[in-house]
Amino acid sequence: MDYAGAASLQFVNDTIDLATAYQGVYEPARIFLSAGIAVLTACACLLLADRVRAAVTRRARYIWMAAGSFAVGIGLQATNFLLVLALQLPVPVAYDRSLSELTLLPGMIAGLATLHYLCKSQISRMQIIAGAAIVSASIMAIHVIGLSAMQFNGAVLYDPSILAFAILAIAGQAMIVLTARSLVPRLGLPTYLNGVVINLAMAISLSGMLHMSMTVNLFVPDAGADASITASNTSLLTISTSVIATLVLLMAISATLIERRMRRTSSALKSSETALGSSEAWLRAILNSVIDAIITIDPNGNIRTYNPAAERMFGFFADEVIGRNISKLMTAGDAAAHDRYLTDFARSGKARIMGVSRDLKARRKDGSLLDINLSITEVKQGGERVFVGVCRDVTIQRKAEAELERHRTHLETLLEDRTAEIRQAMATLETEVTERQRAESHAQIANRAKSEFLANMSHELRTPLNAILGFAEVIEGHLFGDDQTEKYKEYAGDIRESGEHLLQIINDILDLSKIEAGEMELDEGLVNPDALVDSCVRLTRERADAAGLTVQVSSELPPVNLHGDERKLKQILINLISNAIKFTDRGGKIEISSRLNDKGDLLLVVEDTGIGIAAEDMDKILSPFGQVDSSLARKNQGTGLGLPLVKSLIELHGGSLEIESEPDKGTRVTLWLPAELVEPAAARSAG
Repeated sequence: MDYAGAASLQFVNDTIDLATAYQGVYEPARIFLSAGIAVLTACACLLLADRVRAAVTRRARYIWMAAGSFAVGIGLQATNFLLVLALQLPVPVAYDRSLSELTLLPGMIAGLATLHYLCKSQISRMQIIAGAAIVSASIMAIHVIGLSAMQFNGAVLYDPSILAFAILAIAGQAMIVLTARSLVPRLGLPTYLNGVVINLAMAISLSGMLHMSMTVNLFVPDAGADASITASNTSLLTISTSVIATLVLLMAISATLIERRMRRTSSALKSSETALGSSEAWLRAILNSVIDAIITIDPNGNIRTYNPAAERMFGFFADEVIGRNISKLMTAGDAAAHDRYLTDFARSGKARIMGVSRDLKARRKDGSLLDINLSITEVKQGGERVFVGVCRDVTIQRKAEAELERHRTHLETLLEDRTAEIRQAMATLETEVTERQRAESHAQIANRAKSEFLANMSHELRTPLNAILGFAEVIEGHLFGDDQTEKYKEYAGDIRESGEHLLQIINDILDLSKIEAGEMELDEGLVNPDALVDSCVRLTRERADAAGLTVQVSSELPPVNLHGDERKLKQILINLISNAIKFTDRGGKIEISSRLNDKGDLLLVVEDTGIGIAAEDMDKILSPFGQVDSSLARKNQGTGLGLPLVKSLIELHGGSLEIESEPDKGTRVTLWLPAELVEPAAARSAG
């Protein structure tokens, strides 16, 4: 099949056998190289656009636009030609360099349009469309001319549908190039990343446009083409194209950077000159208007400058002292010291009085002395050291300070006297307040104790008395008839039980009262601990069985006896076992154990699986009449005297009480009796 030639725009049609088309492949190295040139082109385009925008004159703007369009055109031409060189066909291919160089013209048109629109501070939608149309048309022109430079045994065909899609895609990428600079800053990225993202977006779009243009072609054999084509040296073309484009783009980038640096330097120099002139005038105005005397001297002590405030302070005019030694303004002693400072400085180079404020006497023209405050700083001027002294007349201030010090001393003396009187009065008042608070506290405690005692006793004594009176009234009046003897006997038993309970309450109160009054005496003797435990368990067994509880006794004691009051010790254990029975639900367990610790002390432990005691209630249950539940809502009968009585009785024996408990997990009460109360059972037998 004979085609018109590679230079014409030919389209795929039904008469063409596409199965015979050449299958081309792209060489990755040249693809990556073209992408690198695209990145340099985008970078140069952005920098050149900045220079065009910053140009002050129209001539400079035109020069930067022309240089920029040429540099961008070179970049686009090189990117396209490297893509063409990257395409490897299965037949020899030669390249017409003159046609390839012709692609520089549409490349410059694309560069000119891009720079023109990138320089605008705002770009409208119609300008974006117009610019994208120019750029995409230029890219397609670069592509068509670039492929026309290929000479091989065949022809280049275009697929109309793919061509239309590619043109739209290239136009979209051209819009990205034109709008990237204004859209990327809206992404909220860090400032230092905006330039990188803009450059990458433009580079990808520029490269993408040229890559997209390469997708619309088919390469088919042509019988009428020259079959004796000698393949060009693509390596040499690749190197020369890359080097030339890189050099041109780097020169453009360097020129923009150099010009920007020169502009900034020039602007900074102008600003510095202006600021310097303003600073000198401003400094002169300050020196002439300050109220402090400012004097500069050279390393020899000669006065260089002398401001109007110094004239007013010392009485000398400037022309009378400039060039003279500073000692003219000092007392003899200060002048000698100052000469030593200058001598030491000349020898060692160390200025000992720099930056230090000090008070000294100065001499006026009329010979009178004044108090001044002097501070000296060192300044280097043209390689020479100059000392700047700032003097302030403090004569009036020193007199005021002396008078103020006299008044302050007098006031401090008065204040100390008044403070001593106030402290003494405060101490007396604090003593009276403390005594009054202590008395009020004791009265409140006594009143609260009385109220608690009366409330508890009112309830605890009234309950059995009411039962006694009620049952006695039933029996006395034969309310159930004369034949209910058994019923009356039962009520008589209830009366006896209530009376015993009442007697127990009264006994507990009396025992606790005796202990608190120090009148309780122990009837001491030798007690067998195991027999004591067994006796107490037998006395409480019936109540434990009725409550459905298991009672276990364990002993690790050797044969020993205990010095103590057997009745009081039994009272202690029965109280603890009764409490365990009272506060353990049916099915629970009570364990009584005894042992000696490493020191020989006797430990008696009563442990249950009952309701337990919260940590915050421990102090309450050990106080007389203390109970966790209120008197109106108590779930278990009791006066609250049991544990306080146990604690007092065990302490009478020289021992102590320890309670470990956790709500709903039970209570463990440990009685500790000292080793001196324990002796081996054999000792008693020997006696």
